[in-house]
Amino acid sequence: MEKHEKPVYECPVCYEKLYSPIYQCYNGHLICNHCIDKVERCPVCRDRMPGRRIRNLEVEKITGKPTFACPNKTKGCLDVEEHSPQDCEFL
Repeated sequence: MEKHEKPVYECPVCYEKLYSPIYQCYNGHLICNHCIDKVERCPVCRDRMPGRRIRNLEVEKITGKPTFACPNKTKGCLDVEEHSPQDCEFL
């Protein structure tokens, strides 16, 4: 990774790149906004997910807006930095 590139964080449930808001389990494992309601236990450590959502604001600052093309580019989407793939009209 070059110095100016942002690290890429991936949801362990859907394997999509993480966008804000980013949540975590008690042990700090990350999960995306679309998958947080689908799991009762952390997919990494299997600990119970917190009753109240815990956002990881530091990772949100690091990731910022995405700087890559939408994965739905092959379906016609040309947006970069505009939306998460799950919200894409070309899904």
